[in-house]
Amino acid sequence: MSDLLHRIKTSLEPILELADPRERISAYHDMPYALFRYEPEEEFELRKQITLLETRLTQKGKRISRISLAECLDEAMRSQRPLEDWFDIDHGQEVFPPNRWDVFSLRKRWRFFQALQHYKYKAHKLETLLKFVFSERTLGDAQRRLCVPSFDGFTEVNVFKTPHHFDYRMDWNERVLTVAMATAAAPSYFPVYKNGGRFFADGGVWANNPVMIGLVDALVCYELDRRQVHILSLGTGDTEIRFTENQIIHGGLVDWYEIISSAMHLQSQNATGQAGLLIGRDQLFRLNAPPMPDDPIALDDYDRARSELPAIAAQLVSAHGQAIQDRFLFEEAEPYPAFYGPRASIDVKGFAE
Repeated sequence: MSDLLHRIKTSLEPILELADPRERISAYHDMPYALFRYEPEEEFELRKQITLLETRLTQKGKRISRISLAECLDEAMRSQRPLEDWFDIDHGQEVFPPNRWDVFSLRKRWRFFQALQHYKYKAHKLETLLKFVFSERTLGDAQRRLCVPSFDGFTEVNVFKTPHHFDYRMDWNERVLTVAMATAAAPSYFPVYKNGGRFFADGGVWANNPVMIGLVDALVCYELDRRQVHILSLGTGDTEIRFTENQIIHGGLVDWYEIISSAMHLQSQNATGQAGLLIGRDQLFRLNAPPMPDDPIALDDYDRARSELPAIAAQLVSAHGQAIQDRFLFEEAEPYPAFYGPRASIDVKGFAE
């Protein structure tokens, strides 16, 4: 019996079975409560055991009421002032400065012509924010399996991987900051990201929709049958790609200046189709915002994204949230067993033999 289960069954449950447990559970009888300490990695097991405890107590005639401290805190904070006023977390305009006071769209036009020869935004602002979030954490610290696409200075595709397979021994010591900057270095928007003697650019150029990366990784690493795999694929907004009149008649470089965006969209379509063919389209749940053919949101239009996308996301959750919960969110995933790094829990020598 684990220490957690032992404490629940021998220390907590007998007290809760009493006719009036208040004198035993707290020194403050007018406010009876208890704090049950547990390690963070035990949270999923604790939730399971508390549910079983609730069932046992209910069968013995006890009335159980669950109180969410998060909901209590949310209600208390909202009662004082709007929730967004409590936090200063909106730094999007620092990374993507808006075109304020743009008379006759002069600033917008200047940025366009500047972008013909130079990237549009300064990467150090994004890097500062990401460093604040991730600090010195490495990819090996992650508790869930990750495959993050980029491509390097030798024009080769590159995927940063957590050490969830015996062969994945190269990336675990990479800082999360490095991985994030490498995969965010979108050509023409940010400069190529330099890390030591290596150069990286955004993996979205070749894996804008990374569904095939995840599928192939699962099939190769765990020898699964393809019909055992279920995929939840989240998009960032669909786009309608149509030939323009100038592309049909002239077809010059000027006419095809948005070819990168078109290629990324077509790659996403192809990846979704390939994954659906491999595992069965019924095993793949693709959730994406509908296209905006008349006025799509630009990749760097932070103001419009912030004002319009949350409402679109709420509509998608309202329409599909229950289906997603039933198919994918019914059980919390356990932290994966790592082969290398700070979370290593597998005997690599024994595995190799």
